[in-house]
Amino acid sequence: MPILLLAFAATVASPSHGQRDRSLEYVRAYPGFELQRLAERRVSLDQAVAIVQRQTGGRVLDAKPQGDGYRVKVLTRGGDVIVVFVDAKTGDVR
Repeated sequence: MPILLLAFAATVASPSHGQRDRSLEYVRAYPGFELQRLAERRVSLDQAVAIVQRQTGGRVLDAKPQGDGYRVKVLTRGGDVIVVFVDAKTGDVR
């Protein structure tokens, strides 16, 4: 019986394929990133996109890791395309 419970606990505790953290996908897509750098981040790429959308009111055209944060390209309501940087540790937009 304890083995069955242990197997069940391992199944419940492990995330499914769709729920995994996507950080490793970005490491593969952008080989210049080190795993340590990703581990230090507090803001995910999805969170950075949401922050930029809230602050600009625009539509995000592209977002990717860059340095210690994320480079996000936005189409503003006025029709301008701007590029902003979101700090991965603080979520600050520059």
